Amino acid sequence: MGKQGWENGWVSVPLVSVQHQYLVTEPIEGITKDLPTLRDPDKLTYWKEDVGGLAMGGYEPNPLPWAIEGIPEEFNFSLLQENYKHFEQFMIPAMERVPAFENAGIRKLINGPESFTPDGNFILGEAPEVKNFFVGAGFNAFGIASAGGAGKALAEWVLANEPPWIYGWSIYVDSVKYIRIKSGHSAALLNCTASITQSAGLTKNTKVAVLILNLQFLRN
Repeated sequence: MGKQGWENGWVSVPLVSVQHQYLVTEPIEGITKDLPTLRDPDKLTYWKEDVGGLAMGGYEPNPLPWAIEGIPEEFNFSLLQENYKHFEQFMIPAMERVPAFENAGIRKLINGPESFTPDGNFILGEAPEVKNFFVGAGFNAFGIASAGGAGKALAEWVLANEPPWIYGWSIYVDSVKYIRIKSGHSAALLNCTASITQSAGLTKNTKVAVLILNLQFLRN
């Protein structure tokens, strides 16, 4: 809704959709449900157990934007066409890190749109342009993991008409005053009044897809 919302005069939500893929293998001997999730920040890849096999994905250094001119109205809960050629860049690093992956059968490659923001943070809160217009978007591929806390915080914000306990939290700044000046009531530290352009906003946002795993690694 970022570009479309701005063009329709609602609010500006600075995010962009990119194609995000992961591969699921056939069952692999020795893989159990209690297998820990594995991340390789240097090679921007991750693995986790999936029905006796492995789900492997990564964050491309050259992500492919999707629906730049606007999301099709009929597109709902759908997947995109698999792009094995673009996913090849992860295959060799994956086999080097997990040798069992080399001889595993491929069950499916899943490709779907994912939204990213300029600074890698959520866009969560009341939009400065429209009173009582609340936004919860731009979860940078961490939407499922963050859904419970983000949903609770946004619901409390709507009911109480004031920011909840998360207001002022950030790895970058901890000044509530600074956040208010920069982005009204946006806990994501983003200026929601900034328009997205293909020349500037798109380039910056797609770079976030590359940095996500590195930033998480540094935070930990």
